[in-house]
Amino acid sequence: MSATWLNLGIDYKAQVVLGKTARVEFTVRLYTNVHTPGVTDTAGSYTECTLVGYAAVATVPANWAGSTSGGLATYVQTTLTFTFAPYAGGVTIQGYYVTIPGPIGVLAALLSVPYAVPAGGGTLTLDITYQDQGF
Repeated sequence: MSATWLNLGIDYKAQVVLGKTARVEFTVRLYTNVHTPGVTDTAGSYTECTLVGYAAVATVPANWAGSTSGGLATYVQTTLTFTFAPYAGGVTIQGYYVTIPGPIGVLAALLSVPYAVPAGGGTLTLDITYQDQGF
């Protein structure tokens, strides 16, 4: 699942690199509307999951591991786990989006296979990769 950087995310990244703004933590959120991420999207383009048991997950800087080679930095976040309590059924997770406080959308991706949350509840795990060839 390849993530799309949103314009606001690209601007935020540039401002951090240039020292114009302080770095803040990313929060990963799951969305349920059928929507293909685009660069002009905002956080409002996505309908965040509201199922009982679900909670957005803040990334931890120490949990990113990776390296840079050939001008491409590639880092992977430790597997993120999202849990859902039993419910009436019928909700499908289409993808994830990443925000910074505001909330401001930074990047988003469709799941390679949408996750139909079982009525009995369930768990979804994500491995998020960050790649950058900027500057």
